[in-house]
Amino acid sequence: MAATAKISFLNRDALPVCPPWNLNRLASLWDIVNRFSASEILKRLSILEHLRHSLGNLAPSTVVDAAHAEDFLLRLQEAQQSCKAIGFSGAELKIRTILIHVQSLVGYPCRSLSVEVRHAIEAIQADFFKRIFLEVKPEQVSYIDNPLSLGETVRDAFPSAIPDIIQAGNCLAAECHTASVFHLMRTVEWGLRSLGAHLGVRNLKTNKKSRVKITPLPYSQWEQILDGLQARVDKKLQRLRPGPGKQEQQEFYYPALQDIRGIRDAWRNHLMHTRAEYTPLDAANILSHVDRLMKTLATRVSKNL
Repeated sequence: MAATAKISFLNRDALPVCPPWNLNRLASLWDIVNRFSASEILKRLSILEHLRHSLGNLAPSTVVDAAHAEDFLLRLQEAQQSCKAIGFSGAELKIRTILIHVQSLVGYPCRSLSVEVRHAIEAIQADFFKRIFLEVKPEQVSYIDNPLSLGETVRDAFPSAIPDIIQAGNCLAAECHTASVFHLMRTVEWGLRSLGAHLGVRNLKTNKKSRVKITPLPYSQWEQILDGLQARVDKKLQRLRPGPGKQEQQEFYYPALQDIRGIRDAWRNHLMHTRAEYTPLDAANILSHVDRLMKTLATRVSKNL
């Protein structure tokens, strides 16, 4: 991919079917230049501008002769074909309408013909402005549609998190930093659910009005999940004798649960309740935290949900 990429968000449906264009919404600057035949369309605009000035500078009483008519029709027909080829439907229709309107050119005032050429130029310019592209900084290009933003081990351990990992990277590339943090929080939730499955916790029991309520893990609140997993870990470790094995598990489970609690309290709750917006630096720091946590979880947790 070229150093600078652009993502097209608008007018995708208006683009004509042609050799694969923008199938994943990505295009380098070179792709865009070629897709819209930039040199060709700029050439047509230059020719039309020259024609407009030539016709407009004639005396007001000058009318179209055979030479003027031939040149006018040729230049507008060429511009129409170029617009059609690159999907400038508005400009193509406008030029076609002009050509129908001036079918009988001989005797037509040259100054009026100059106005028609100006309308064609403005229609082409309008089609340019209808297409909006978002430029991605070269240093952010690697995040686009990348399931490896958190590394291969995380991708392989948490397949269910891949869509959110990809979208977190896409939002970073597009500089939608709060949206990126949102997808990072979803990524952590996939890790949390996988940790629960790893510990054998798929449902949580809560007492409500002297009744036991059973809730599947994916439908439980983070606080309930963390409390349930903490209790399961404590019980699991209490059965172990002191020694390297117990220490190893303590060093894995307790920091992981504490990190998830920290992520919940520092970012997840504020984000979900619209109490926070995040800057590029915030998003980069949160990405680093999530990256470290997910890589840690991936050393033991490796099941899809």
